[in-house]
Amino acid sequence: MMKNAQMGIVIRKLRIEKGMTITDLAKRVNYSRTYISRLESGTIETNAETYEEVFRALDITYDGDKDERGYEEKLDIIFDMFLHNEVDESYINKTFQDSSKYKCSSVYPKFMMINLIYKILYFPRTEETKNHIVEIEKILNLYNSKEQQIINDYIGVYYFDRENDKSLLYFEKALKLGDFSQSTCLLHFHLGMIYLKTANLCKSLEHCKIAYEKFSNELNYKRMFYTRINIGIIHSKNGDLEEALVIFKNLESDKYFSNSNSNIINTNLCWINIKLKRYNDALVYAEKSEKNFTDYYFHLSYIYSKLGNIEKSLSVIDNGQRNSENLFQNKKLEILKLILMKKQKTNTYIKTITEAYDLSKIQGDSETIQIMRNLLVDHYKSKRAYKAIAKLFVEC
Repeated sequence: MMKNAQMGIVIRKLRIEKGMTITDLAKRVNYSRTYISRLESGTIETNAETYEEVFRALDITYDGDKDERGYEEKLDIIFDMFLHNEVDESYINKTFQDSSKYKCSSVYPKFMMINLIYKILYFPRTEETKNHIVEIEKILNLYNSKEQQIINDYIGVYYFDRENDKSLLYFEKALKLGDFSQSTCLLHFHLGMIYLKTANLCKSLEHCKIAYEKFSNELNYKRMFYTRINIGIIHSKNGDLEEALVIFKNLESDKYFSNSNSNIINTNLCWINIKLKRYNDALVYAEKSEKNFTDYYFHLSYIYSKLGNIEKSLSVIDNGQRNSENLFQNKKLEILKLILMKKQKTNTYIKTITEAYDLSKIQGDSETIQIMRNLLVDHYKSKRAYKAIAKLFVEC
């Protein structure tokens, strides 16, 4: 982005904050409305005196001599942190503390973009983040195409756990803006994630493969690692179990395999082996997972039940129900407990499955939804409740 375009973003942002129209500002500085419009869009050459006059009309002191290069370099470092998923929050907070000094400088639009990413990733539920998105969308068209792609991409991330359709809309809008280094790679990664969440495995795999290639070209090894995790999950959900097993086994020996991501590798290896009915191998990985990790108690109790150790399975279920605060996991444990105790014909059983099915739809895991739906179908078949079965298939 050229300096005139950057300054144009700053002027429009401050004008909107002041509740002024372009006409209002034009009258204050005695310029034409067209001139101010072109000044905001960055399509006109101007000088420091003009900026000083415009900022004075906005009741703000303009310091045209401030050296911005050092601060811009710090912002570039922070973006690189996000890109490589290696974030130093203390560095970010220290850098952001100086942002007010650059409020009237050409580097401020970049700060707004970096700050947007930070808020969406670390404070997605706050009103401040929501307001920041609204604020930046008002001036979005003044950013260049690559920056617009980054902003739309991360707004898509913001809606990822709220509205799937809205999230996908922002991702697709970002994709239409072009193909850029250090932005389009992440966009394809996020597209792979949203399609995985919405059970479009073909599209998810397509975008993950593109992301992996782009991360490879940019030597972004850590993102390559996480993309391979997604590709492994896609193969597992798609029934390509042996291929998924190979991917996750290779990830175990990757240099980025560490305590911070071992749980997700172990739990996937556990689940793949369960689906392959290799219960002794599954048990190894189940026991490697941490007790507070998703599905730890369910996987372990299910494996013991399949190995014929019902007493051990029930003991794990009881421990899980005492120690887990996750309502959905506890519902799954209760279903397994009722099955082991041969209480499938009770009202409690159908009530628990129905509740777990509703929760699984909120969780958005297509595989779990299918499992819960199948349990409901089996129950309704035993009761010859065919209308209830038909209703479930309509939901599909």
